[in-house]
Amino acid sequence: MNPAQLRVHIEAYLNLRSSLGFQTEYESYNLRELSDYIEAKGFSWPIHTQTILDWIGAASIHCGLPGQRMRLTQARCFLRHLKASVPETEVPGPGLLPHQPRPKPRQYSNEEIAKLQQATSQLWKPGSLSQLTPYFIIGLLASTGLRAGEVIALTVDDVRLDSHPPQLHIRKAKFYKSRIVPIHSSTADQLRAYLQERNRVKLRRPSKAFFITGRRLPLSYSALRRMFRQLLQSVGIKNAGGKRGPLLHSFRHYAASRTMPRGRTSDAIHGHSNAATRHSLARRVWHSERVINQLFTFSSTIERLRQGPLSEHLDAYAVAVAEQGYTHHSIRQQVVVIADLSRWLNQKPIALQDLDSKAVDRFLRLRRRQQRLRRGDLKALERLLAMLRQIGVVKPDQPPVADTAQSRIVAEFRRYLLQERGLSPLTLLNYVPVIEQFLSERFHNKALNFAMLRAPHVTGFVMLHAHQLSPVRAGLMVTALRSFFRYLRHRGAITTDLAGCVPAVPNRSLSTLPRFLPTDDVERILECCDRTTSVGRRNHAILLLLARLGVRAGEVVGLSLDDIDWSTGQITIRGKGGKSAQLPLAADVGAALAAYLRHDRPRSATRRVFLRHRAPLVGFGNSSTISSLVRRALKHAGVESAHTGAHVLRHSLATSLLRQGGSLDEIGELLRHQSPNTTAIYAKVDVTALHTLALPWPGGGR
Repeated sequence: MNPAQLRVHIEAYLNLRSSLGFQTEYESYNLRELSDYIEAKGFSWPIHTQTILDWIGAASIHCGLPGQRMRLTQARCFLRHLKASVPETEVPGPGLLPHQPRPKPRQYSNEEIAKLQQATSQLWKPGSLSQLTPYFIIGLLASTGLRAGEVIALTVDDVRLDSHPPQLHIRKAKFYKSRIVPIHSSTADQLRAYLQERNRVKLRRPSKAFFITGRRLPLSYSALRRMFRQLLQSVGIKNAGGKRGPLLHSFRHYAASRTMPRGRTSDAIHGHSNAATRHSLARRVWHSERVINQLFTFSSTIERLRQGPLSEHLDAYAVAVAEQGYTHHSIRQQVVVIADLSRWLNQKPIALQDLDSKAVDRFLRLRRRQQRLRRGDLKALERLLAMLRQIGVVKPDQPPVADTAQSRIVAEFRRYLLQERGLSPLTLLNYVPVIEQFLSERFHNKALNFAMLRAPHVTGFVMLHAHQLSPVRAGLMVTALRSFFRYLRHRGAITTDLAGCVPAVPNRSLSTLPRFLPTDDVERILECCDRTTSVGRRNHAILLLLARLGVRAGEVVGLSLDDIDWSTGQITIRGKGGKSAQLPLAADVGAALAAYLRHDRPRSATRRVFLRHRAPLVGFGNSSTISSLVRRALKHAGVESAHTGAHVLRHSLATSLLRQGGSLDEIGELLRHQSPNTTAIYAKVDVTALHTLALPWPGGGR
């Protein structure tokens, strides 16, 4: 490796990042600076961790700890990407720089904002642009929560006062994001008044900047900071403990604290790029103030809600469901039903620690008789119970377990499969119901006498139920029975090898044709996906994963943010049997994923990649959701198919690759088949290859 080769790798890495939709302006500058630094210090390979730290230290004067951490992250990502092609590359480990915790946000009070606005008339001539500009900027920052840089960048065209509702168009703000910020009618009236004064002034040079200084020039950030410092000194506002500030950014915290109950809506207004930013405000605002007072207007309503043993937990519950993405209106409805339950507990009386599912059922039956039961009441009370159990206010839920001989042997069998056999819980979902059904039919909930079991009992059970099941389900049934009988013999309950008596069911491999769609139909499905909405863009990313990488539906559901390695352009798929494999991330798949994660994925604490678009904002429950998504996509695209599940796209990919000249081994590697025989079924639909084997008519024909 020499300096020229290193620069080539850096450019290739930056091109990859850029093609996936990342803004690489700062990353390009830092990595090229790193290359120059290494070359100036005498190039040696591999690049050692100490060299990276020295490079970061050389820039510490002007970038501070946040800048150092950013440089280290960018260097680590590049070197990890490089290591895939140059194995001897040394990648710095994590934790080399100290973590800088996020400080508690400083908020202005209403009185402080009023004093600052009044001080503008004392420092500058009332009615002049020198006085009006800081006056209106303070009001705009406090009423909208915009960043100071966003306010300065506003143009006359961006301030849409005649729209309904009035709005501001924020262009290419932090992380190059743009957004629309609706404003209150009172804010619009104030901006109209400022605009009239601005239009009366003849500017020194033509400019569309909305805010103008007293010198009739566009307002700069340095000029705004200078005016703000003068105002702070005039009013005498300081931070406690002599800390720096308060800052212009503190107006943003002021606005956010008053829109916090709206959850994700406030994120869209204030331009928060992740949930952690909002949650830092929630820790200060929602836990230090009474959230119910912010959700409801009338004091009589609030007083009625705060009755009974559950009143002290209403605020914590409101915070919890807001973080799950529920709307302001939905939270109000949930709080009302919890408050009704709280008053009902007082009337019975039932102590809070005795609250359980039975008490909740009694309360809901009463509401049903009173015709007051609404959709969502049950789920709200279930969430409340889960929260109270988690914090230890009520007793943990202990579902009743029938203490019978059958339940005990099934529980022991489950434990054996999990702990000694190492099977997954999903496998147990297929095994346990079969065993419970066999024991119930054989012993009729009486004493279990395994010594009397004979081969006819086993074969009779299989013959009775096999024809009711599909070949695959019938195969699972006999596998479960064999496993159970081996377990019984292992523990000495039987001496006969009944596992050998379980008959096989006909499920011959390669007996069917793989169900697939033509390539044109697959492309039409992808093209017809509505990408004008966030849900449509999420679905498009899912369909691309299914169609381009052949991922199974369950693997899409379980996909985690940690499974995507953007630096190397790879994705980790966690498939059957707990096995995982890394696949290259195709350009269109990576671009769709990046766009969804950056712009459309709801803020949520879960690490799942794909989330529901309605509250609660969690991952999909199971793979049937993905199959339903594919079914709707086929219908929307007008594609007729007898098979509409997610697996049809996996088969379609394999068939398409085979017809394009891919080998069965390559297809098996992509689809992560454990056995070559699994992949061999696709040879049956390779018409082009099969045609070369066709023999001529005997004798040549006529």
